[in-house]
Amino acid sequence: MEITQAFFYLIQDSEMPDETAQVSLALPDTSDFRRRMAGMKEFCLRQGVAVFWVAENGQVRQWEADTPAASGARALP
Repeated sequence: MEITQAFFYLIQDSEMPDETAQVSLALPDTSDFRRRMAGMKEFCLRQGVAVFWVAENGQVRQWEADTPAASGARALP
């Protein structure tokens, strides 16, 4: 899925939240994606969107504090 299409659904879901769902986005942890997303951080935090960065080795970090998301969290192959 293209990142623009992902943001379309992300905005739609964050504006009409389902109380049982959490809106989130997982992206490759590369300097290119971090650069492209830099201007969207405040929007994502304000909208309650969890952004996860997935490293090449499968380690997952959450954007807010840029600390490991959960103990043992791994990206699916």
